[in-house]
Amino acid sequence: MSNLGLYQTTVTLMKKVGGPKNFFAFLIGASAAGGSLVTLAAQKVFKTGKRIANSKDENSEQEFPFEFTENAKEKREKVKKGDRFRVLDQDKDAIFIQIKSVPDQLFVFSENFLKNVSNYQDNEEEIENPA
Repeated sequence: MSNLGLYQTTVTLMKKVGGPKNFFAFLIGASAAGGSLVTLAAQKVFKTGKRIANSKDENSEQEFPFEFTENAKEKREKVKKGDRFRVLDQDKDAIFIQIKSVPDQLFVFSENFLKNVSNYQDNEEEIENPA
């Protein structure tokens, strides 16, 4: 007896649309339209993702404007000559960077260290805020 409310609602909806045939036709049409919208949205998301990925490859020097000029180590963090990096934020002497070859890890180095082992100069206008 607990499903009587759902049965009653379903019968009422069927009467409003002109019977069970119309109700099921409407249900199938609505499902097809919903599926089409989901498919179109997914395609747009994938195309946008591909475009962003391709633009990152083409503009890698713009996104990672600085390069380490020698192998070095500060505390426990090692850097390799030729690795590109970008500055994410700076607070006094601490500089928060992302190294291109290690995209999932962020690093904090002193300003003097970066000036000595890379082509980094104190240019605050080049600091990016990633979106």
